This record gives sequence, C-alpha cells and structure tokens, in this order.
Amino acid sequence: MKKIILLFTFMTLIGINLQSQVLINPGFENWTDSTHATGWNSLNQTIGVPPFAVYLQSLKRTTDKRSGNYAAKLTTKTIAIISQTIPGFVNLGNVDLASQEVSGGIPCTGMPTKLSGYYKFSPTGGDTMLIAVLLYKYNTTTQQSEEIGYGVFMNNTATPTYTYFENMITYDVPNVAPDTMDIIMISSATETPHDGSTLYVDDLVLDVSPLSINENSSFKLTVSPNPANDIINVNLKNAGTDPNNVIIYNLAGQMVYNSSFTSSQFKINVANLNEGIYFIKISNNNTHKIKKFIVKHNNE
Repeated sequence: MKKIILLFTFMTLIGINLQSQVLINPGFENWTDSTHATGWNSLNQTIGVPPFAVYLQSLKRTTDKRSGNYAAKLTTKTIAIISQTIPGFVNLGNVDLASQEVSGGIPCTGMPTKLSGYYKFSPTGGDTMLIAVLLYKYNTTTQQSEEIGYGVFMNNTATPTYTYFENMITYDVPNVAPDTMDIIMISSATETPHDGSTLYVDDLVLDVSPLSINENSSFKLTVSPNPANDIINVNLKNAGTDPNNVIIYNLAGQMVYNSSFTSSQFKINVANLNEGIYFIKISNNNTHKIKKFIVKHNNE
C-alpha cells in the first residue's frame, strides 16, 4: 500500500499487443450520485459528528465537460474542523483518508503504453495537478504486489479550456506484463496544497498498441540505491560518447538539478533534496531516458 500523504508531497516505453485493456467509466458519464463516479474511488466522506459534521467533496460530477454529459471535477478543500487542506483526489484503487493509504487497482490485461485524455486546470498558490498511471505485478517470491511501470503527467499553469494530454508509460521491468493498474488524479500534488485548486478531467483513453518504449531501446539507465539517502549512482549503457545532459525534477515539475557528464557512470549528491519521488532525465544525442527514484533520508 502507498501512503496518500506521500502522493501529495512527492507524487511520484517496447509494448506488446495483447488483449485490450478497458478503462472503467473513462468519460465519467456514469455516477451513482453527484459525488461518486462509477468505478472510481475518492476521498469523499463525512468528517465529524452531526450537527458539526462536514462532508468532504473531493470529487464532484460537473456538466462542464469536453464531451457527453459529464466530466470529473476535483477540488482542493480546506476542512476547518480538522485544520487540513485536502487535495481533490480520485483513483481506481482503494483509498482510506483515516489511514492515508491507497492500494489495489483494477485487473490489467496487456501492456499499456499511454494514457491520454483532456483536462482543465485552475491552480491557486502555485499548485500542480497530477495524473499518474501505476502498473503492478504480483511477485510470488516476495508475495507482494510490486510496481513495475508508471507514467506521470503534471502541469502547474492555468489551463482554462479542455486540453489534450499524453501520459507515456515507462516500464522498470521490460517485457513483463502487469496484472494490476491504478490511475491517480490529484488537483494539488504539492507539499502544501492550496484551497480552491480545481482539476477537470474527461475522455480518458488507454493505449495498448505496440510502441517503442523509448527513442533508443539499447540506451539503458539504472539508478541505485533506490530509495537513496545521500548519493545516487547513475549507470548508463549504450549511451554513446556524446555528453549526457542530466536533469532532476521534483513532483511539482521543478528542476532541482542540472548538469552534464561525459562518463557513463557517475554519482549525484541528493542529500539536500527533500524526501519524496523524483525523476531523473538523461538526454543524449536526440534520445532520452527517464527514471523514477525516491529520496528517503536516514534519521538515525
């Protein structure tokens, strides 16, 4: 299981043409009521005890849609009764506000390569929206479901009209099909969410067509240790002899590191980075690789 609070603070390409994966309610046309989309789970719940209870509406149905009758509207809300600002949140798996955990997802058939759709975003206080795809495979040795692929789309600028997005999926373990998939959408994916940030989503499409994982399939990137405390070791294979431009982004899309290396093996000091998920992008001769890594400082 993954902690929701971690998703808020850090949250964090060879395809095989197998049986198509069908998304549940991808256009958000079906709702059991105005705050519960069929097939999706959110943070919507009653907080407190009547008559002082507050109903958290993290997800709502809206007629401000791109097509059809409805779309999903996720709004960051400040809940005074618990003195917290809660991001608008929805996913395909299970979500529990009390334990701050998300888990599970829906069965996945094939190897998805891209999630696309349309979104609008109205940020406050510099917020960043996030739409992420997480792919899992049950490991019979560890008897745990392990993440083997992911895709992340983020934006921190106002987007007043429905705009097309593509969320390319990277596989940490190539040629291994996942068995579970979760899609997570957050209206405030920053350490300090701001009341009023609003994300609209409509017309999601999951692509499982054959697609090259990256521009140069022989270009390999590994990052260790992961999680890292102070140093990451970067190892490139078949990257050529041109200088490698190295950029590290945080989950808010901010560049926190930028350098260039001619060696295929080098170290980067991440001791000054806050704990959370980061993305390292290596660009070389018109090709690139992106790898996710986690910073987790030892407190001993």
